[in-house]
Amino acid sequence: MLHHYLNTARTQMNKYLSGDKVKPKKYFYALRPILACRWIEKYHSIPPILFDDLVKELLPDEMKEHVSRLLDIKINSPEGMEIEPIKPIQDYILDNIQELDAYIQNVTEEKKEWETLNQFFLEELGHD
Repeated sequence: MLHHYLNTARTQMNKYLSGDKVKPKKYFYALRPILACRWIEKYHSIPPILFDDLVKELLPDEMKEHVSRLLDIKINSPEGMEIEPIKPIQDYILDNIQELDAYIQNVTEEKKEWETLNQFFLEELGHD
């Protein structure tokens, strides 16, 4: 799941947020998976669906004002409008992608022990 979220953020950054003009909503498509990764890193559980929950819990205070302004721009602008890149948000996304890449390199996937579960199902089905 961590890989999926990180790749989503990276794709959004590379495809939609690296030009001279960007669509405000594309920032949210990169921020949400970054925060979801941070949730998994911190809580080792599935992240909440609501962006607000992730922001309140994980977004650094110095970024909250930038994201709040970005939300205002998105809400009050016509669909498809493009804006100049917002450097603090760009930097936050890029820094987190790099940090999460390093984190993933050091995290090992937890191996699941399936034998006990398989044995249970076989016994329930009558296939000792």
